[in-house]
Amino acid sequence: IAKYLLTAFHPITLNVIRYGIVAVVLGVVYHRFAERLHHRGLWLFLLANFFGAVSWIFIFFSYRNLGVVSTTLILTLHPLLVYLSAVLFLKERLHWKKTLAFVIVLISIAAAQLVV
Repeated sequence: IAKYLLTAFHPITLNVIRYGIVAVVLGVVYHRFAERLHHRGLWLFLLANFFGAVSWIFIFFSYRNLGVVSTTLILTLHPLLVYLSAVLFLKERLHWKKTLAFVIVLISIAAAQLVV
């Protein structure tokens, strides 16, 4: 759905609309709990939502420019890169299944780029 919406909306606009709708719905539902919220917790909550919004904007730009398949394959690399960094820096054991999954995802990205 996001790919089709991005043909009509700019990625930042689409994200503002998405977050706006969610904010209105959740604001109505959880308004009664807002009085008990500490100010420090509110700032941390807003900071976390800011970073989440930025990441979704990047994802929407990637959907629009690279396509859904390439973006999904690139995002699939993230947990595997975290695992490989744990192997390199934290000296964890290397599991052959996870290494094979990493190689398969890399081959899939290369194949998707060749087809496009």
